Amino acid sequence: MKQAGIRYRTVFQTDSPAPAPTLIAVANEVDADLIVTGSRGLGGFGELLLGSVSHQLVLHAPIPVVVIPPAHKKATLTTQTAGELARVAAP
Repeated sequence: MKQAGIRYRTVFQTDSPAPAPTLIAVANEVDADLIVTGSRGLGGFGELLLGSVSHQLVLHAPIPVVVIPPAHKKATLTTQTAGELARVAAP
């Protein structure tokens, strides 16, 4: 982001038992435009047992949330797939 000239701020908050509400509160305090978070990619049963911070953020944050998938789950889009996604996303 630095190379692209995008202003950003990294905030570390480590003393909270409830990460998603804390991240939302910090985002509100600093007047953030976007929350970017990672995903461990547990999915399914693992997410059910442990909960998913990224899932909670997507559902409850009042600002946009970008979830970066783990390396082993990153998809490679083909030209056709990318075009299909563009048509679905277009208004």
